[in-house]
This record gives sequence, structure tokens and C-alpha cells, in this order.
Amino acid sequence: PATNLAAASALPDVISVDDDSYAYPCLDQSALDVGAASARQRSEVSGKGVLVAIIDSGIDWRHEDFRTAEGKTRIKYILDLSLAGTYYGGRIITEEEINQALASNGDTGHHDYAGHGTHVAGIAAGDGSSGGHYGLYCGMAPEADLVIVKATRQTAVSSFKSSDQIIALSFIDSVAAVLNQPYVANLSFGGHAGAHDGTSPVERYIDQLVGVNKPGKVIVTVAGNDAENAIHAFATAGGSGSRMEVNIPPYAAKPGSDNDRVQIDGWYSGTKKITLTVVSPNGLTYGPVPAGQYIDKSGADGSVYVWNGYYAENNGYVVGVNPFNGDREFYVDISDAGGMAPKPGIWTIRLTGDAADVHAWIAHTSFDAVFAAGNVNTHKVAIPGTSKNALCVAAYPTKETWDDADGHHLTIDSRGTIKIGAIASFSSPGPARYSSPTKPDLAAPGQIIASALSQFAGLDSPSSIFTSGNADYPRAFLLSDGRHAMSSGTSMAAPHVTGAVALILQKHPTATATQVRTMLAASARTAANQDALRWGAGKLDVVALLQVDPGEEIAPTFSLAPAFPNPFHQITCFTFQLPIDHSGGTRTTVTIHNGLGQKVKSLLEEKRSAGSYSVYWDGRDDLGYRLASGVYLVVFKYGDKRRVMKVTLLN
Repeated sequence: PATNLAAASALPDVISVDDDSYAYPCLDQSALDVGAASARQRSEVSGKGVLVAIIDSGIDWRHEDFRTAEGKTRIKYILDLSLAGTYYGGRIITEEEINQALASNGDTGHHDYAGHGTHVAGIAAGDGSSGGHYGLYCGMAPEADLVIVKATRQTAVSSFKSSDQIIALSFIDSVAAVLNQPYVANLSFGGHAGAHDGTSPVERYIDQLVGVNKPGKVIVTVAGNDAENAIHAFATAGGSGSRMEVNIPPYAAKPGSDNDRVQIDGWYSGTKKITLTVVSPNGLTYGPVPAGQYIDKSGADGSVYVWNGYYAENNGYVVGVNPFNGDREFYVDISDAGGMAPKPGIWTIRLTGDAADVHAWIAHTSFDAVFAAGNVNTHKVAIPGTSKNALCVAAYPTKETWDDADGHHLTIDSRGTIKIGAIASFSSPGPARYSSPTKPDLAAPGQIIASALSQFAGLDSPSSIFTSGNADYPRAFLLSDGRHAMSSGTSMAAPHVTGAVALILQKHPTATATQVRTMLAASARTAANQDALRWGAGKLDVVALLQVDPGEEIAPTFSLAPAFPNPFHQITCFTFQLPIDHSGGTRTTVTIHNGLGQKVKSLLEEKRSAGSYSVYWDGRDDLGYRLASGVYLVVFKYGDKRRVMKVTLLN
């Protein structure tokens, strides 16, 4: 008994006497691999006082893994954009409403039909309590508070518009400010429409929200699952021309029009001009389309819509270079818009003109189109994973098999490609279209991961991620307790890092995303045959992570670099740095004025917070027309600060 401990410690063979401690199993194998339970025990952290925000398909708010020992919810707020309400058309559900529904066996109206959001939330912050406190499937930060955003406008569809992603991030930031809590937000989704260089609208918003001198805010994203998919092409255009090829496989055309298509998004330097020509499998030619022009043409092999050298502005498109990266964008849409289904086979995109490096991605396809000629297995990290200030997570496996609810011993490894300790075969490789930081940032477990199951994600539902599609094993992904299930993807890797960051923020609540990135890189375990384009800094190690000190950051001040080049012909760049601003950002404008002082071009008009930014000007006005040679004034305004510089345009 404890009363005899003093006497026992005096015995000659006793080396030491310590208090009892408890170790808990976590998420089956994955959390064990990254050392979650050991780290929590050693550092005495559990995520308490930290907000874990999940932007996804929703959550099963009744699930025991998200409730306290007293049965109360750990969810502070749910924003459901699929329910009609007053917050940007969505409905806010409060902690009090959830607890009332739990107590009365009522309903909030919010449901997760895909199961994706519930599974992700369980990894980041579930406590596995379906079988008892800190159960077998305990997540990374089991005492963190939760904020959930269902960021789709459709009840059972898991696709998220960029505008709704920004609404979700803004909501989370506001909630954290009201509750005065640090937060980490998880975005387990991505796409390929954009430049892959951090300049998409969502990525720009992320980079304003988190980063240098923005304490207690971190955002975690995914690398994506496209390593085995030919969705990226690269070619060097030139005078004699080069090409990319898109292979449309045989497919069953859908009834009607404008629903079978492949969309290709491409980018090249704004200092160059190239011409695109699209050729169908039967040799029909669509184009040529020089920079600054477009075509919309239908033929026997389908409809082709191409524009080249435009950028989005004020809900429309304007001729010129993108002001946020100085590049030209092109877009190719091969579809049945004109009533004729796109012809299966090889579609060729010819590239002629100036010598230029050209990147292109398949942004959307309804019939599994892939690149043939030009296909390269790099630059596949999904947007918003190429945000500079977000953490981007790759995946690796920690198990090869599992037992389902019916006792079957199963695997998804029919080809023998799952290797414990190797990168997951599907995990998308970097880099982004910039040199630093490296993307992905690091890797975490993401293959065959056990976590919480939404009761609304039916095993036979087409919207559920747990539908096996195998009549012999209809409950293949359901685990024996009936409350947890298996899933795979970088979507499951990211919340391991999200939960780990919640533990950091409990210990260091004012740490910034920049400091957290440095801590994760410094503590990561080296993988066998580690390639930075697949692994980033290596494997997540939570025990080592919590031993790293955040260090200090240098506060930025307001400064403006000289325009480069100046004078210029094609394009010039303006780089400026903004100071710390704790109000959530200050209105910042960059405008171009002619010699008479008349504004001819608006390059930037939005709130910006601390950080370094670049905007580009290609010598065009707001209508897209090329301006005359001469001296122009560039006016920078940041709050009550104003700076003016001169640039010379030579035509």
C-alpha cells in the first residue's frame, strides 16, 4: 500500500520510486507512430484552451468522441453553409444549442453525410471515448475545443468554393478573437485551379491571416492525393513550338449538354507571349489563340473554349498579367457545351511564340482525362497547400491491414505498394512554383487511419467516404465498435499535424505559424530515402516537437522597394513590407496614375496585415488597354501612410 512506500524506498534493491502515470492508446497505430500519447504525458498538454477548427463536410456532433466526461459538447460553434441562415447565407449553431439537443435527444439540423469532416475532427481532437475516456481511437488533442464549418452549400456534397473557404476562415478567426483563444484550422481539401504559387484568392487570404508576428494562429492544409495521377504537365514553348497532350479515355456521355468536360489551367511568365492551338483526335483545329485573345468554337469533336493572357478582376476577366504573380494565365475547356460530346483520344495543345516555361494542370475532369505528352510528376501539391504561410502535409502508411466489423482481415494493397515507413504512393509531390518554403512541409500518417464515424455517413451512400463498393465486404471500412471507421489520404495526415499544433499552442499560445513551421522542421524524424519534394522536412515527431522552443521573430516595419525593372517594357514589380497590425489588417491600395494625376489602374485594394507583398503591372489600364510610353506615378496607401514612386513605361 501507499503507506509503505517510504519503507519500500529504503530497501537496498530499490533504485527509485515514482508516482503512477497512465498511458493511453491513440488512433490505433497512427497517433502511436508520431508519439502523441507519450508527448501529452511528458509535457502535460492535451489541447485544453486551444481551438481546433475543421473546415470540411461537417461533424457528427452527437459522437461521444467530441463530448466531455459529463456528456457536454466540446464544440463551441458550428457554421453550416448548407443550412439557410443569416451569416453569409449559412446558419450558426451554438454550444448551448448543441447541449440542449443532446439533453433532449433533439436535433440541430446539422449533419455530416460524407463522414469526411467527422473523421478528420476525430484525428485532430477526438478523445476516443466511445469505449471510455481516452479510448483506443483517441486523437491528437483530446481536450481541445472545436469550431466546425460545413463549407459546402449542398447537403451531401463535399466540394468547397473558394469564396466559402474564405468565409469559413474569417468566421474561425472571429470566433477565436471573441473567445480569446489560440487556434489551428484544418483544411483537408484541395484543387488545381490556380498558379500553385500562393496567389490564389484563398491562399492570399491565408497568408494575410497567419504568418510572421500573427500570434496564436496556424492553418494546416494537405499535399493532395495526385502522385499517381497525370494532372500536371510542363513544356518549354518556343518559336518552332512544343506541345502538351491530353488523353480523354473512352467514356459514357451524360445526357444533355455542358456536363462532360476537361478543364486545363496553365501559367507562364508575364514577360513572354505564347500562342495556343488545340487539335482534336480527328485533326480538327481550334485556334491559334495569341496572348490577349480567346475563342469559343464547336465542332464534330466537341466544343473548345480557350482564353490566353487574361486575369480575373471585379467578377470578370481583363487582358494582361496577373497582378499578384506577374504571370500570364491560359484556360482550355473541352466540353459538350455545343451539344457534341468531346471525342475520346489524344487532344494536342500546341505552344508557339516566345521561349517560356509553361506549367498546366487538369483543374477539373468529368471523365478521368490525363496528360500524356508533357506529363511530369512534380508540382502536384494541391491549392491551398501552396500557400506560403500554411503548413502543407504529406502522408505515409503506418499499417497494411485491418479487421472490419464482420471480422474480415482486409487490405487495400492489392499491388503490394504499401510499405510501412515509405511515403504513401498517392501523396502529391512538390514543389510549389516558388523556391521557399519547400512544399510539402512535412509528412504524417495518412493511410488506413481509424477515426470517428458519422452516423449519417451510410455505408451504402454514394456521398459517404466509407462506402466500400464491394458486395462481398459491404462493411469493409467499419470497425468492430460500430462508431469508428477507416479512411486514407493526405486529408487524414493533415489533422495529425493540426492536433500536434494544438498541443504546441497550449504550451506556447502566442506562437506564430512561422515559428510553428520552424519547430516542426527542427523536430521531424528523417525518413528512409527522404526526398524533400515528397517528405518535406520528414516525419512528424510530437515528443521532439514539444521540446523545441519557438524562438523570436523580428517585427517588420513599413518599407517600399524600388520598382524592378524600371524603366520597363513588358512588366514591372512593386515589393513592399507592412508592419504589425493587431486590428486584423489595414486597408492597403496600390494605384497607377498618369502625368495628369488621373488614376488609370488599380492594382490592389484590400485589407492587408503584416508581411512582405509583391504586385505587378504590365502597362495596361483598368480596361486592359496598353498605355502609351511615359512616366507614371505609383501611389501606395497603407492606412494613413502614403508613398509615391515613378516608373517609366517604354512601348
